Amino acid sequence: MAFNKSEPADNTKIRNLGVVIRPNWDAIETGDATFLPYAINFQDRTPLIVPNDPATIAGSAIYYTKQDGTGTAESFNKDPAGNIIQLTTGGRLGNAATNATINNLRFGASVVDYGINNIVSAMCQWNTGGAQISAFGCTVVNSGVGIYTVTLTTPRNNLNYWVTATANNEGSTRTCKVAIINVTSFAVYITGNNAGNLINCGGFCHVVGGF
Repeated sequence: MAFNKSEPADNTKIRNLGVVIRPNWDAIETGDATFLPYAINFQDRTPLIVPNDPATIAGSAIYYTKQDGTGTAESFNKDPAGNIIQLTTGGRLGNAATNATINNLRFGASVVDYGINNIVSAMCQWNTGGAQISAFGCTVVNSGVGIYTVTLTTPRNNLNYWVTATANNEGSTRTCKVAIINVTSFAVYITGNNAGNLINCGGFCHVVGGF
């Protein structure tokens, strides 16, 4: 059923309104390709005497506008499972609590695509005794003198990942070596004392790739 924006005409008789309006309604309801609006406007729900979030509709996504925590009307989406996602904040996509799942990312006018293998996916820092100071995507333990074993929270799909490890400056030259690499962990060896002996030392590492 095609959409006809010329109906009803100014001279359409009341008794014929149903005949001329119903096809347009059917076209809108069924998403007929001939119905192409320039824009869809969503009124701010917050001032209305109804809950700010609409009721969940099984099998349907609902896009709407309501005020966020700052009192600004922004765009929201409620999916068929009842999850509510804030889509805009002050002219930007998403908000501080919105998670995003993407394949590739570009910055500005760049033509370079950045994917999961281009970003740091794990990092950790430890002290001289091997105690973990901070970590993201991994854990670290001192498994022997000068040996720090890093276990990845998410196993890698392959061994094509890169580890950058750095020892802290603790009085003399320190050298790091990464070894025993597998999809779930790797070891950082630290030598020093100008003799190449393994020595306990604080440090940190970053992991990129492997997915």
